[in-house]
Amino acid sequence: MNLMPEPYMWRRPEKGYGACSSVDDRVDWEEQRGRYGYDERETWSLYGTIARFVVPRLEFFRDKSHHENRPHGLSVGEWKQELTLMIEAFVKLELCEDAYTPPREGESELEKGMELFLKRIHYLWR
Repeated sequence: MNLMPEPYMWRRPEKGYGACSSVDDRVDWEEQRGRYGYDERETWSLYGTIARFVVPRLEFFRDKSHHENRPHGLSVGEWKQELTLMIEAFVKLELCEDAYTPPREGESELEKGMELFLKRIHYLWR
């Protein structure tokens, strides 16, 4: 009994692995999105997927929350500024659509926003 569903077999050996995308690939991706709700590119890179999920939620949180559970010692304004830096970092990640173009090391705004997100993540849902 094969427990591995078909979507895990998207790449056909005759097409090769790591080949540049073609019209056939775009048709395959469209079919996969229709059938599964996502396409194989998300298997290799979640930058854009995660960023598209996080950005609108962080923006809503920044703009609508009363911020009573902000980090100790931060004013509401400082907390909103940190949230804005996190949002800007995820917006940069949205631009990294494929596994072959990850964010460049040394992008200080991206790094700072991601570090803040990791440091403050527990304040985002209390």
